[in-house]
Amino acid sequence: QLRKHLRNHTWMVYTPGLTAVMDLPDVAGLHAPGALLAQQCRGDALFPLPAMEQANQRLRDHWAKAGVPERFRGTVHDVPHSFNREMQAEAFEWLERWL
Repeated sequence: QLRKHLRNHTWMVYTPGLTAVMDLPDVAGLHAPGALLAQQCRGDALFPLPAMEQANQRLRDHWAKAGVPERFRGTVHDVPHSFNREMQAEAFEWLERWL
């Protein structure tokens, strides 16, 4: 993702040299075994759908390796870049469960 799609996103997520050792899903994976909800939008132009699916799989792998697969959820919503009411409800439910 960093190598192929960074130009579409903010510079703030880029650490020089990071791609030599890991990608963004690997950085997020450092949070395991803590809970993580990753919400993505199918119509978001920042990353193509295959990259979203690959990121979710890598994240699932990190949480499975940590022995707590239930603490990760990756969802892809059929909307453009947004945080709509459905996504907010999902996020609040997740926060109530894990905080």
